[in-house]
Amino acid sequence: MNAQMKVDRCITRLLRMYPFWGSLTLGFEIQPSTVIQTMATDGVRLFFNPDYVEKQDEAILVTDLAHENGHKMFLDSFRRGSRDPKRWNIACDYRINLYLQDSGLKLGDDYLIDERFRGMDAEKIYNILSQDPDDPANKQAEEKGGCGCGGLQDHPSQPSQDQDDQDSDDDSNVDKQFDDLCESIEHHASIKRASIEGADFGEAEAMMQIAQAMNFAKAQGKLPGSLNELVEEILNPKVRWEQVLERFMENCNQDDFTWLEPDRRFLHLDMYLPGLASEGVDEFVVVLDTSGSAIRYIPQFLGEVSKIATVLKFHKLYIMYVDAKVQHVDEYSKEDLPIKPGRTYGGGGTSFIPTFSWLEERCITPKGMIYLTDTDGSFPKVPPPFPVLWTVPADCRAREIPFGEMVMIN
Repeated sequence: MNAQMKVDRCITRLLRMYPFWGSLTLGFEIQPSTVIQTMATDGVRLFFNPDYVEKQDEAILVTDLAHENGHKMFLDSFRRGSRDPKRWNIACDYRINLYLQDSGLKLGDDYLIDERFRGMDAEKIYNILSQDPDDPANKQAEEKGGCGCGGLQDHPSQPSQDQDDQDSDDDSNVDKQFDDLCESIEHHASIKRASIEGADFGEAEAMMQIAQAMNFAKAQGKLPGSLNELVEEILNPKVRWEQVLERFMENCNQDDFTWLEPDRRFLHLDMYLPGLASEGVDEFVVVLDTSGSAIRYIPQFLGEVSKIATVLKFHKLYIMYVDAKVQHVDEYSKEDLPIKPGRTYGGGGTSFIPTFSWLEERCITPKGMIYLTDTDGSFPKVPPPFPVLWTVPADCRAREIPFGEMVMIN
């Protein structure tokens, strides 16, 4: 029996015994690949190594297929952002494998399991792994060789987080240079459109497949209650303010194309094309309204910001204490983290105008701003040239904001 036939047989077995996981598999484009060691997915395609498949026990292969479906179910290929790819895969594996174990699937010896992570999302697990290299979960991953149960790649719609900035050594290869030039021009023109339209379509397609798989399994009476609750939550998510905060900071951290840093691969052709700015967040601003009811949220809020900031790229983080004027500003570098909550400055009335004036006077244009406030103050008439997330305590009567996004803190 060749590898493809064995994979097909395992899919049939998965459909019969675990219809939810098996149904999700039908939405994949399945391809052999010798580049990977076991299996992998990018959310659209499922890759398998023929040599691995031919040697592996079928019960484990069934679990491998279900595992890759887990990445699809949690939309992991869309959500990495600027995180380390290997560590993100490990974090996702820890979460998925607990559900596979609960479903009664046979896990391989190299599958990562840690009961501490039960009920956690991959972002929280990733932060735990990032903060402590000596964490037992990191040691387990190292001992088991990383992600033996499979690989995870970004969805095709997601822009690459890395750029090959090496100058071309072969000036004589005109055809390759021309091909690279065409590819780069098309890349620069389409990457934003692809990352937005492609991601939206890809996520919608994945969600539709998840809903179909749930209905298929329910019709056979083979959808465990815990899995049913999980799928319902994925299809109808209740977004926590911490998740909104994290995604906002990650979006501000996304690399972008800039004319200030030309693509060096084409300079020797006298072609000046934008390069990928990869330094990360140069400057980020967190503002604390010290005038009203938001004060009691400052320790929790700063703790969450600090945790997220430890895994992002930035050069300077401003923590501003503001009421009717800018009372105090702390500056943090990456090495200064975590943020140390201390004295709360101010306590007077509220105006948001001094915050933006202070930044403008110092020619500071951050990649993003998060403002903790009850919104009871005066807003600038002109929106700033950067994104703003207003975080408002849920027990406050939030006013309508003239610009930016708003999230309520429970």
